[in-house]
Amino acid sequence: MSYSIDFYQDGKSIDYTPAVDVAGGQLVVLNGIIGIAKSDIAANVLGALAIEGVFAVPKKNEAFVAGLPVWFDADGDPQGGVAGSGAATQLGGDAQAAEDILLGTAVADAGAANTHVYVSINKIDPRIASFARIKKAASANAAVTESSVCYECTADNIVITLPATAAGLEFTVMNMAADGDALIEVDFQAADKNLGGLGIAAGADGKKLSNTKATAKKGDFLTFVADGTDGYRIKDMRGIWAQEAA
Repeated sequence: MSYSIDFYQDGKSIDYTPAVDVAGGQLVVLNGIIGIAKSDIAANVLGALAIEGVFAVPKKNEAFVAGLPVWFDADGDPQGGVAGSGAATQLGGDAQAAEDILLGTAVADAGAANTHVYVSINKIDPRIASFARIKKAASANAAVTESSVCYECTADNIVITLPATAAGLEFTVMNMAADGDALIEVDFQAADKNLGGLGIAAGADGKKLSNTKATAKKGDFLTFVADGTDGYRIKDMRGIWAQEAA
């Protein structure tokens, strides 16, 4: 063997020398990697950032569900804290500014009144955390220009209508209301249909798929990929979705 790979660190923390003072507990983003300062680090002095672990993060006045991704809204209002100082949210549509960042995954439920949520940083489910997010509080037509986004539906009786099938289009529709609070439906153009997948049978042209209120859980979702001819195939899903009868 002509090379040697030597152990450097256990990977739970990394060396970090900041250009300006960093306070202990401060969030640092390094090209998409989340770091948390373990203690105060003076400018131009070597310190350490934790890049693994579970951290108590100040949160917005919203309920959090374990297993769903968590973003940090850099100018969000923390529950019981200073308005605009930054707070965690599970509504990615509220955290799409340049300063906002995907933190990781909630490891425990947190009520709206709780001041913090426990987050495993840099740990995400790529099925549901890799999309740009658009929050929807009312029914809407999905736009071709929004292909690859996730529509976060936050209210009852929302219908997201997909555009005419065209090869390459992909959309995710997610129920982000509280468990049992919202009926969320996906509709198709008159000549398009659900082509089925992942245990859901194909439907007829123009017939909806429904995440019924009685069985709905926050974070239920469907991801569709268009075939360009007959409609949309189900690529990924969570929860119980019912196909409208022909």
